[in-house]
Amino acid sequence: MRNAWGYHAGFVVAAIGMAFALVCFVGGRKLLAGAGQRIENPITAEERPQVLRRLAFIGLGVVVLYGVVALLNGSFGLVAVIDSLSYLAFVTPVLFFAVIYRSPKVTTPERSRLLAYIPLFVAAMLFFMIFEQAATTLSTYARDETILSFLWWDNINPETFQSINPLGIILLAPVFAWIWLKTKDRPATPYKFAIGLALAALSFLFLAAASAVAGGGKTGAWVLGVVYLIQTIGELCLSPVGLAATTLLAPAAYRGQAMALWFLAPAAGQAITAQLVQVTDGMESTPFFGGIGVVGMVFAGIVAALGPWVLRRMRSADELEGVHTSGD
Repeated sequence: MRNAWGYHAGFVVAAIGMAFALVCFVGGRKLLAGAGQRIENPITAEERPQVLRRLAFIGLGVVVLYGVVALLNGSFGLVAVIDSLSYLAFVTPVLFFAVIYRSPKVTTPERSRLLAYIPLFVAAMLFFMIFEQAATTLSTYARDETILSFLWWDNINPETFQSINPLGIILLAPVFAWIWLKTKDRPATPYKFAIGLALAALSFLFLAAASAVAGGGKTGAWVLGVVYLIQTIGELCLSPVGLAATTLLAPAAYRGQAMALWFLAPAAGQAITAQLVQVTDGMESTPFFGGIGVVGMVFAGIVAALGPWVLRRMRSADELEGVHTSGD
């Protein structure tokens, strides 16, 4: 699309797709049988002034943060905007967790589940730190350090590699759904997160190894294909499970906000990447991808080691409430 008609055409197609999805959602709401229409924790008339004051305070804080960052950078340009957004994306989840945990509307069992959710969120954040580089460092690698031909296919456009992930999701999602049904959702949720993060880290370790073997030359197109395939499998282990875990572990009064919190995981991951890319500017591909891969693998091991603790937190909350979740 970009190669034929330019970037604007690509964004138009994306906009049309989202508009079509919105029409399908509105037209098919009756099929949801009223799910999501009842608000668990609505804002009361007495709370509205306080909410408005908080929003004004947050807006002022964002402006102040941008001003401080711009002064430190010596410029009010794009870099200051990127840095400000990065800091916000990283700090906001921390504040979000603190507000929910301290809320009087959250019960003791719900606090236990919220604590169990934190390692999962960190794993998701680090996963997306790697995964979302598909459109940044991996695209640059495809353009500059990849042989853009494979078998009978010559003159591959660098952006073509972006098609591997969505195609893989379409083909492999039914397979993974079948696997989880056959294994009765085993392994448990925290271990699925650890596997997803480990696969993302493995993809970068593989790319680092291939880059090292190339010795400064270009690697074959199949290398990036394997990288994207490994990341796709990791996404199928972590992302859908993460949505379900968020719904199960979120306090009832903050279920909607918790879903927003989940989507801050990729934002925080990309915030880390934005700073990482600046710090490592000019670094060779092998140490760059290898270093991130090692860090990701270490944290995957930590999440796996915390698995029993996470499950105990979830089960203790279930016992207090006399219910059972599917997280284990």
